[in-house]
Amino acid sequence: MAEAEEALAVVRRLSVSEGITKELERANQGESDARYRAYRGCLELAGALNQIVHMQTRPRIRRNIERLRPNAQDGEGKELASIEREFQTVGESADAGGSAVVKEELAALEERLDDLDLKVRRKPLLDLALDYESFPPTFRGSEEQLAAFHEAENLLKELTASLDDGNFTQSQIDRAIASHKRLMRAWPDLPAWRQKKLEELMAGGRSINDLGSDIAKAGPKTR
Repeated sequence: MAEAEEALAVVRRLSVSEGITKELERANQGESDARYRAYRGCLELAGALNQIVHMQTRPRIRRNIERLRPNAQDGEGKELASIEREFQTVGESADAGGSAVVKEELAALEERLDDLDLKVRRKPLLDLALDYESFPPTFRGSEEQLAAFHEAENLLKELTASLDDGNFTQSQIDRAIASHKRLMRAWPDLPAWRQKKLEELMAGGRSINDLGSDIAKAGPKTR
């Protein structure tokens, strides 16, 4: 948003973060009040950034609705339609400043959209990540089986960052779906491996949504 960019420009022009760094340097040199000034600067910066984030809530919600439309079907489609109706009532007609109640309602809508995004847009990528992580550390396979695995591995290298930040395209979603189907056809043992991996994740108090970070840390598997 232009308004958000203007607000960020003010933060940059005031050199708030640089000021905090200088105060911390003074504190390390023994200046007694510098640490307090740095802390106060952090609070001021956090407040300014939080306000900028709030300014962009409505555009974010509109963008996320548009992203979900091509893929939300059946129950997910009904949920998306419900969110859109509520947004038209709460978000679009609300005062620009936004009361505390309006902020809470918009935050709740954004949380619902995030849950829906996990079920609809991120699911194909996370399914493929679960496929990949379910393979044992070492394994053998036919030429076709290994070709399916390599295809998934290369696609996940491309998508690793996207698994966490959600910045992926419809084309990448379609490729993830196709790669997942190919793996499931090529490897008869994969459903059992997937179930074992899911049980390991749950036993460790983790979820399938954590797999993007796992892949980035682990590196390629051996065959």
